[in-house]
Amino acid sequence: MEVQADQFAAELLMPAKEIRPYLAAPSLGSLARVKPYWKVSIKALIVQCDRLKLITPNQYTGLNVNYSKAGYAKGEPFPIPVETPSLLTAALRYHLTELGYSFEELAALLLMEPAEFEDTYTVRPRLRLVK
Repeated sequence: MEVQADQFAAELLMPAKEIRPYLAAPSLGSLARVKPYWKVSIKALIVQCDRLKLITPNQYTGLNVNYSKAGYAKGEPFPIPVETPSLLTAALRYHLTELGYSFEELAALLLMEPAEFEDTYTVRPRLRLVK
């Protein structure tokens, strides 16, 4: 089941037909350049290259060894910015303000505890040090 979930996620995020041209002659450098466009990790791109049979098993092993040697297993370069879902925020605001739902009612509809709902769906301002 986990393999199927991984395959589904890969096809959703990196459709084979569309990503194939971006993965020609993959190297860590070329995959790092592709990463911001597809918004997936270099590791996911390496796995996708293997899945699509664009590389040999030896190349797959080599990319993984180079990935580890570069220290990317501890943190990849070029972090992907976290997206903020604007439509979800607008829908929640509409239900809370226009339709009069409470946090507790929305949490119950989503089968969540109110505290979990609030933690998941509210944006808190980030604190920063001011000198």
